[in-house]
Amino acid sequence: MMGNNVVAVRADVSKMSDLDNLYTQIGQGKNRLDIVFANAGVGRPAPMGSITEEDFDWTFGINVKGFYLP
Repeated sequence: MMGNNVVAVRADVSKMSDLDNLYTQIGQGKNRLDIVFANAGVGRPAPMGSITEEDFDWTFGINVKGFYLP
């Protein structure tokens, strides 16, 4: 059981505005970040040579970006 002082924040790790909102919510009051549960892992199957920049950005935005950019 987590108790009464738990706040869950839903955010898309590929969107910097969502991450900014998360940090803003943490910074208000006496809040702190104890746990990050990143439930993401995506991919679009495509033959080599046909992967577009959009495919790459979408995949890395979800799988990598939110973990490396503060």
